[in-house]
Amino acid sequence: MNIKVQNRTISTEAALNVLRKSYRGILGISMGMARRRLSRNDRRKNGVALRPVVANVEITRRCNLHCSMCWLWGKNGVGAQGPGELSPEEWVKVIDNVSDFVSMVYFTGGEPLTKYELLIKLIRRIKMKRRLCSITTNGTLIDRVVAKDLVNSGLDILTISIDGDEEGHDSIRGRGAFQKTISGIRQMVAAKREIGSSMPFIKTSTTINDICASSLESLAYQLRNLDVDMCQLQYPWFLPSRLVLSHKKKMKQIFGIECQGISGYAADDMDRISPDKIQSVINVFYKIMNGRFSVFPDIRELADIKKYFTDLHFNFRKDCRTPWTNITVKADGRVNLCPDYYIPEYVIGYAQETRVEDLWNNKKARAFRMELRKYGSFPGCARCCGLFS
Repeated sequence: MNIKVQNRTISTEAALNVLRKSYRGILGISMGMARRRLSRNDRRKNGVALRPVVANVEITRRCNLHCSMCWLWGKNGVGAQGPGELSPEEWVKVIDNVSDFVSMVYFTGGEPLTKYELLIKLIRRIKMKRRLCSITTNGTLIDRVVAKDLVNSGLDILTISIDGDEEGHDSIRGRGAFQKTISGIRQMVAAKREIGSSMPFIKTSTTINDICASSLESLAYQLRNLDVDMCQLQYPWFLPSRLVLSHKKKMKQIFGIECQGISGYAADDMDRISPDKIQSVINVFYKIMNGRFSVFPDIRELADIKKYFTDLHFNFRKDCRTPWTNITVKADGRVNLCPDYYIPEYVIGYAQETRVEDLWNNKKARAFRMELRKYGSFPGCARCCGLFS
């Protein structure tokens, strides 16, 4: 089969090579920019940061699934605690402003495709400004129409979450979710072929947990047969209850805030996951996917896998640098410097009221960075990807 890439018709295998290089190129550009800005930011002692690289945009907290491990809608989730959400008109204004200020916009949720029509509109506006754009979705809402619209929007990366074979996935995400996600992946692959487009790059993401670990080998074969561009195994973000409490006390002490968002990551049962099984699964995925595979964080040695789950002092770096390179807009317009729910209560302003470039280095933003520089990281950061990237 042939496919069109940048107005040239090439073979499927050549197209896949272009896709892999494009994906790595996208990440390489954004990470390279982040590293260069960090090297210059390190010389700034007053909390001022250079222009951010990435905007993390939580377009909605709503979701059509209530997955057991989710920090918003899982058993310890905090999604129901949030206020209202921005109107479509407010989102258009916010995204126009944000995409003038960053190099890449990353849409998260909740489930972004619960706001499908608005999302397509926003992606097109971002791409008109030649910015990179990425979405993470559970894939269950992707039908033929949605798939074609996503391909035609110019979206660069589509990450679809899938957590094991049908039994394992559905035990986490709800009955019938697996088949809907598989259907969504097939619709995206078919839409790309029908339109003759190499984009978006379709990546699956599987969070390792005790439920799905035993079923991941069969999942690898299914993903290979679906022709996804890449699959990724993701180590879980978790915190023992004692660290959740420690984090809350520290946030109260430093910033005077009551931190509730961190509760969504509480988990005291991670010792049930077998490090030997994880290493075996990583090796199987690497072999089956023939190079179209990654693991994040990139932890493959058995001793390090054990440390990830048992030694919470183990990480790749001791200091969090995300607030110097990323800005986050939550569903209600709150602007944070932490992209997740470790400290959502520390708000530097509201995107529907003030331009993000005016918030980025305001007094509260500078104060947060200076405190973080002093401590390196906070107790709740122990298993955040920011300390492993």
